[in-house]
Amino acid sequence: MINYPITYHPGYFNDLIPIKETGEQTWAKVKRIALAAIPLIGLHRPFRGPLSGAMSALRSLTHANEFISCVKQADNPKALLHFLHTVTATAAVALYFFNPLLCFIVSTLQDGVINVQDLIVHIQKKEYQLALESLAFLTLNVLFLASFCYGAIQITVACMLVQVALDLYHCAKHVKNGEYFEAVCSAILGGAHLQAAIPQCKLLAWTLKHGGAEFTAELKQNAQGFVYLDVPNEYVYELFGILGETGTQLPPYFGKGAAGAHISVILAKQNKNFQISEIGKKFTFRIAHTDTLRAGAKSVSFLTVVCPELEGLRARYGLNPRIGGDHDFHLTYAVKV
Repeated sequence: MINYPITYHPGYFNDLIPIKETGEQTWAKVKRIALAAIPLIGLHRPFRGPLSGAMSALRSLTHANEFISCVKQADNPKALLHFLHTVTATAAVALYFFNPLLCFIVSTLQDGVINVQDLIVHIQKKEYQLALESLAFLTLNVLFLASFCYGAIQITVACMLVQVALDLYHCAKHVKNGEYFEAVCSAILGGAHLQAAIPQCKLLAWTLKHGGAEFTAELKQNAQGFVYLDVPNEYVYELFGILGETGTQLPPYFGKGAAGAHISVILAKQNKNFQISEIGKKFTFRIAHTDTLRAGAKSVSFLTVVCPELEGLRARYGLNPRIGGDHDFHLTYAVKV
């Protein structure tokens, strides 16, 4: 499972109170503008988790309100459905404080269920365009889940391209309806998602050049007890040339006595004189995406990789499956100091 996904940009369509009467034009406009503008906040990565938690809280209130309304009308089937949605949304809020990723997963699962419900209703009513919209959102949510729980660059790229297509579709739809503010918001969102997709597409092309989604590397240990997967140095040189930003440089992993290109598995300070029998064994890993962490003028660019075998190895030696408790395995290819 990817602890720090880059693909999660939900539309929050299921978080606001539904419009029941066609006469509620003011609320309809407010809701439409909110749904266009709120996702822009999520483009700033530090806001993404809190925004998801806050919208899940709003969703729980929305469904609680619908549950009470259905109970008053003695509509028991719908009351039960809204009760379950209320519980699920509340659970998502609680999970946010434990692990934001679990909040993302629960919210995405709930979105998927709502997409299926909407798809069935639209097909029954022969509203085929709306049915296609529901199917598109269902596809996106399935891709979200796959990118969180499995992790592969092919899934990341597919997720981002579907998202861009939906942004552009909504932009065109808003222009057609004369909703120009909403159209501009959708265009900005689509442009931002397209910009984020470009390095992922470059990475996908690089992985295909080298044989696909899975790579193998040998587990090694240096004299200080540092355990790592030994990756060909050429990989980092190539990635730096393709993905390295202006002003960055190669990581300081090359030269005499250095490990070279590698994926850290057990840090020297974590190695309590372990007799690691797996040294020399080849491990298979997947590349999930490329990412960059910034702190002021400094930055680190890396590939997030997935290798359940390495998690199992760390666990066998009494360590947390992830370095630092929740850090994904990674291959650094550029730094800015």
